Amino acid sequence: MRPSKTIWVTQSLIVLNLLVYLAVLIFSNFHLSTLALITAGAKYGPSIYQGQWWRLVTAVFLHGNLEHLLMNMLTLYFMGGYIERFFGHIKMLALYFIGGIAGNIASLSFSPLTVSVGASGAVFALFGAFLMYGQFHRDNGPLWSLTRQFGLLILLNFIFIGANIDWQAHLGGLLAGYLTAYVLSYPDLISNCPPKNQRILAGLVLIIIYLLLYIKGLNY
Repeated sequence: MRPSKTIWVTQSLIVLNLLVYLAVLIFSNFHLSTLALITAGAKYGPSIYQGQWWRLVTAVFLHGNLEHLLMNMLTLYFMGGYIERFFGHIKMLALYFIGGIAGNIASLSFSPLTVSVGASGAVFALFGAFLMYGQFHRDNGPLWSLTRQFGLLILLNFIFIGANIDWQAHLGGLLAGYLTAYVLSYPDLISNCPPKNQRILAGLVLIIIYLLLYIKGLNY
């Protein structure tokens, strides 16, 4: 399979995030309070367990301030460019949404009463996908070197993470991105692709892990 030359999915996601931020900012009278974010669709355990499961998706497109938004969008542009060219448009979109939802489920499981927003889980899923892709291209010196650099960057991020950072969403997105990329790989994409039965097993592991995390959150 030829790598994609365009990254219109990545660009569209960035535009959508910017438009959502602007819309929420306007409707909240330019005051992004916690209440305004909850109203807009933030991740909040009590609301989700009352049936508002869509918050697992909408929270991915909400951001608490401009700095938060710009940091995530810059990283999305950088990582999304790699992933969309490697995996193609549809798989890039799948990785983004699965990673974002999985990150919110992980956050929900460990911090159900915490209001959280942001595309960090989705962005970390792209890092996870890159790690998986690089692992199966160790014969490509520059790519393998970049993979190890990203691995170190991720490790440092978790070691020196700030107090107000939702590390559970980061970790949840990272793991989901790696496993999803493993499932979505195939011989035309990766020459030494893992066997089909291993990819099916990875998919089952992915589903079971996040189902258990969701159930765990029910006991808050």
